[in-house]
Amino acid sequence: MLQRPLMDGVPDAFLRKMQADVPVLGVLPAGSVNLYAVPSPPDRLDLVVEVFGQAITVPEV
Repeated sequence: MLQRPLMDGVPDAFLRKMQADVPVLGVLPAGSVNLYAVPSPPDRLDLVVEVFGQAITVPEV
């Protein structure tokens, strides 16, 4: 997902699936769940999910 264009819809689909899998996320106000990447040396991007201001780093799978 991190190597794809932002406009291809994959990030939005990921958030929709996460809201379907974790029902409590679906009742939060719009903008409460965010997805972003943070550069990590030497050449990585770490995926971060932010829920109501709490950042959760997604472990590498």
